[in-house]
Amino acid sequence: MAKINNAVAKKEFSGDLYTPRPIFILENQLMDTLELQWHVQQARIRLSNIGEAKIDALFEGLTGELRGFADTIRNRLQALRQDGPHYVEWTSSSFWRLFAVDDFKSFSQFEALVYGYAHYAKQTSKAILSLERLGDLESSNLLRQISNATHRCLRFVEIYLEGCALNCDISHLPDWPIDPSSNA
Repeated sequence: MAKINNAVAKKEFSGDLYTPRPIFILENQLMDTLELQWHVQQARIRLSNIGEAKIDALFEGLTGELRGFADTIRNRLQALRQDGPHYVEWTSSSFWRLFAVDDFKSFSQFEALVYGYAHYAKQTSKAILSLERLGDLESSNLLRQISNATHRCLRFVEIYLEGCALNCDISHLPDWPIDPSSNA
């Protein structure tokens, strides 16, 4: 039998202790959600001097969606958890270092959020596939709903990024929907 030296291959190998359990996948998804939520709040704070109602509503909507994602994942974790708490190894996603933390321009803030949401969508897709392989369809379906909402959020952030790039009047940008599910 060949020895596996690739760390990713070790995690994907289903015949040993490296096989992830649904609870670990969901805990990692929760950490990714909380990290994205933190970056959305940082962008909101940095852009608060603009004083534009549409941008405030956008950040309110993004924050509400992420709060809902975190609550959904927490509830599912509580339903799955049968023993004590688990240790989750967590570090900040390295791609965030590509963006200046002291840049207060709206374009830079929206650009970072586009990448953040795109990364989150990719991680969510990977988690969905892993959960489906493990047979946890209920968790997979919850993450699929989160994925759909994430893509809606990403579309809005992209529109605002393009508006900033074109020096567009913010009043011409679309409003965050009062009921985001109606815009899915």
